[in-house]
Amino acid sequence: MVIRHRRAGDQAKDKQHGLDPLCIGVVAPRTGRLAPPGAPLGHVLRAPAPHLTHVRNGGRRYEVTVAVRDSRSEPGSARRAVRELADEDGARTRLDTVAGTLDWTGGPTPDIALLPLVGGQWQPGPDGPRLAVVHNAGHPEVPLTGDLAPAH
Repeated sequence: MVIRHRRAGDQAKDKQHGLDPLCIGVVAPRTGRLAPPGAPLGHVLRAPAPHLTHVRNGGRRYEVTVAVRDSRSEPGSARRAVRELADEDGARTRLDTVAGTLDWTGGPTPDIALLPLVGGQWQPGPDGPRLAVVHNAGHPEVPLTGDLAPAH
């Protein structure tokens, strides 16, 4: 992991080497009244660096970079810092998770992510209770594995 700012062309280079870019954006108070004494943030960011040079997940390889912005202990500065992460570092507030995609850029209002859910119900199974998916209108790609049963 390299703690640096992403520059134009970095993502193309990563792709050329078979790596997907993964930029971790950090906005924290490094100055101002909320900043902790000393430099704990720098230590926390440098400590895992040797272990995160290239991360593998699901057969894909990622080149990890960390972009750090100072919130200056003020809400307005923190908002500007988040915008800088997106504009200058290519960070996106979109994350694919096991539960679906969280996208803070496309919600009903800024900084809101909607996550459609599926409905599950514990039902008796041959080897004990199992969690059955009984409602999938929010994620039709998730298969139904049971019917909603009345509670006893």
